[in-house]
Amino acid sequence: MATLQMNILSFTWGMQANFSVFLPSLVPTKENAKETYEEIYPRDVRFKTLWLIGSEYGDDSEFLRNSKIARYAQEHNLAVVMPCTNNKLYSEDPKGQKFIRHITEELWTVATSS
Repeated sequence: MATLQMNILSFTWGMQANFSVFLPSLVPTKENAKETYEEIYPRDVRFKTLWLIGSEYGDDSEFLRNSKIARYAQEHNLAVVMPCTNNKLYSEDPKGQKFIRHITEELWTVATSS
């Protein structure tokens, strides 16, 4: 399984934003030992994706440290996207950061672009 720690410039927040992504990987077997990387990892494959929002007091690495999400994602061939919301309770403060907009517009666009 690949674990990616990513960082983008959030126009919604006006600052850098972190998020983590798990991608399942192929487990080597006798059957696939002679295949090329292009056969094992075709470019047009899209994974089912779980958007996993952490607790209000955690960050994007919380599930990596405190759960078995990586094993679950590998077993079920799921990609997992975990946004960081800087311990702000996912609030939509009129004068503050827009967490829902950031997740549903910015991160969605970045994570689903090919």
